[in-house]
Amino acid sequence: MATISNPQQTPSIAAVVADRVGANPAAAYDMNAACAGYAYAVAQADALIRAGAARHALVIGAEKLSDVVDPADRSISFLLGDGAGAVVVGPSDTPAIAPTVWGSDGSKAGAVGMNHTLVEFRDGAAPWPTLRQEGQTVFRWAVWDMAKVAQQALDAAGIQASTSPRSSPTRRTCASSTSSPSS
Repeated sequence: MATISNPQQTPSIAAVVADRVGANPAAAYDMNAACAGYAYAVAQADALIRAGAARHALVIGAEKLSDVVDPADRSISFLLGDGAGAVVVGPSDTPAIAPTVWGSDGSKAGAVGMNHTLVEFRDGAAPWPTLRQEGQTVFRWAVWDMAKVAQQALDAAGIQASTSPRSSPTRRTCASSTSSPSS
């Protein structure tokens, strides 16, 4: 289960879903990686199946970001919404999941994230935490650094940009797996 909006830290919502769909005692865990979470989860499912550690995997991406987005914050509220999507990944003679280009950039942690912690909220030191971003910093990152990552992904897949369908990485990782009135 790829989500950052599960209001409970434990049990994992993946374990609850596995029980509800009759898949006990399946391996089940939550992945908290924001927009990249669904793509990471699909890549992990693919790797587990290729390694023989799993035969099939149910990957779910679900968010209820309306609980953690300030609707008055014009830097982020128009970008995010509530939605969910799922896929069953299994073995195939013609694999359709491209090689994964893994990465993160912790140096940009201050550019996108929560404005306060739950501990600060609990202790009365801060209001309810909401997502926020530094628009210019995120825009610059998206324009300059994502082009490099996109080229790495094309190289790993063995295709050229001139023959590749046009797609936005953010739209692909955040929105393609969701259905939302705000998408």
